[in-house]
Amino acid sequence: RFCGRLGSKYLKRPGSIRHNRTKNGDNGAGFRCCCSVSLSRPAVPETSSIPVRKRIVSGVQPTGAIHLGNYLGAIKTWIELQASVFVQSHVRAHVELMWLLSSATPIGWLNRMIQFKEKSRKAGDENVGVALLTYPVLMASDILLYQSDLVPVGEDQKQHLELTRELAERVNYLYGGRKWKKLG
Repeated sequence: RFCGRLGSKYLKRPGSIRHNRTKNGDNGAGFRCCCSVSLSRPAVPETSSIPVRKRIVSGVQPTGAIHLGNYLGAIKTWIELQASVFVQSHVRAHVELMWLLSSATPIGWLNRMIQFKEKSRKAGDENVGVALLTYPVLMASDILLYQSDLVPVGEDQKQHLELTRELAERVNYLYGGRKWKKLG
């Protein structure tokens, strides 16, 4: 798994990432490592007497039916940490935000995604659907919609987290207004 951080103003640069792991490789929350994502506060922690509960957003998209390996590898831990578990496609705001973000996303950013390049090369450009190209924008909408603090992902998703940071900065720059941060 990869431990990456999002945001330039709000988080540390990728070269300064510290892995918060215990001796056995576990960070104490059941994940070997998770990407710390915050669009709500600077990288330097501010002192506060109010405990803040971190919001973790993660998902599973198995290649087939969900099996015991998916459950033991990730889902069990998510259930233990859950405040809510839901089916993403039942929440219209995901696709609505994805549509808005995609209107601000340069096609060149998506063409550079490694997963898209590899899968389209294997299948041939004529056989690749647009969903493969736009999936990283949907992932960004998942993260930004819930103003996530932690996003546990695999190494192959690092580039998608970086795209999320870039999209948040671009939307804030282009459209101003409310920044991607928590209220209250």
